[in-house]
Amino acid sequence: MSDNCFAKWGCGVKKSLHAAERDREANLRWREEFHKQIGAIEPERLIFLDESDVTTQMMRLYARCQGGGRIYEGQ
Repeated sequence: MSDNCFAKWGCGVKKSLHAAERDREANLRWREEFHKQIGAIEPERLIFLDESDVTTQMMRLYARCQGGGRIYEGQ
């Protein structure tokens, strides 16, 4: 899609690709506590499993917003 396509209506294509709830106060506190707990474990004892099976192909790459504002998905 072209920026010119949106320009005639005063829209932009700026988009933030992160979860809206990421920066909420409760989640920031939880993340800080998690880092403290994980930091206390010896690295040799950690096992990593990737079971997310998430693809970035599912995320919309374009969105419309008046006045060139930023679109936040999930709000």
